[in-house]
Amino acid sequence: MVRNNSTHMTSTVKKFWWEGDEFRALVPLKRLMALYDDPIMFPPWRDMNTPISVADVLTVETFTDTSPYRENNPKPYRWHVERIAYFVMHGWNIPVEMEVTQSGEVLIHDGHHRLAASLIRGDRVLYVNVSGFLEQANRRFRWMPVKAFQRVFM
Repeated sequence: MVRNNSTHMTSTVKKFWWEGDEFRALVPLKRLMALYDDPIMFPPWRDMNTPISVADVLTVETFTDTSPYRENNPKPYRWHVERIAYFVMHGWNIPVEMEVTQSGEVLIHDGHHRLAASLIRGDRVLYVNVSGFLEQANRRFRWMPVKAFQRVFM
């Protein structure tokens, strides 16, 4: 893929941009949730089979720090609640890792706790690093007309 570094969408709020070799975007949460399962109702973590209670997140008194849990042991429900609560209270500046496949399917590789926190906070957009098929991503999230996107980024 060849891209034109000198051109990008200009508006009062940038919807997408290149940061080094990474394609970053602000994805409307409403659009994303139409394409992806709600991580609160349908937790994506392999050790979870029950929905996350928003009340539990909003009333938690301790937080799990932001370092990822790297052990292969299952994480308890409370760990996920505390991690989401941390992000609800403190925010984050790391983009969610999102891939859009050739067929247009949206996959989240890293950032389900941040996505859940965004939903609980009522955010309108989610900061993501987009990989995969950018033209499909543009079609899914409607950043700009398809022909213009192809001229600028493809």
